[in-house]
Amino acid sequence: MPHKILALKDRPEYALALKDLIEPHGYEVLVVHTIEQAFETLHREPVNMIIVAVHLQEGNVFDFIRTVRADPNPDIKKLPLICLNLNPRLHARYLNDSLEISAKALGADRFITMEPYDAVALWAQIERMLPVENAI
Repeated sequence: MPHKILALKDRPEYALALKDLIEPHGYEVLVVHTIEQAFETLHREPVNMIIVAVHLQEGNVFDFIRTVRADPNPDIKKLPLICLNLNPRLHARYLNDSLEISAKALGADRFITMEPYDAVALWAQIERMLPVENAI
């Protein structure tokens, strides 16, 4: 049974890119598009990591991080959590440092900004967060 990574991405093209990047390394990627779906999945099946988009169309990444870290289930609360900011819009680039500081203060383990998207560099960042024994 492959280990699972929950990806909260509301843009389908980035969700597909994450699946294509991660699944060949032996991890199943469970893609959800809303915060509600993310929590339903987290409480239904065990995952090994959470990757969340910084900019969500519905919901707030900071509220999501805060709620994960306050979850009564210790297995959810301690999950490695990566915030992913791919190809940020112009105004978001100016706020990137503040976004990263806030996300980490709330409990994100890593904050990754990429422009342009670099699959090799992104996998290296994700792999550092996954214990070796989790791979198939």
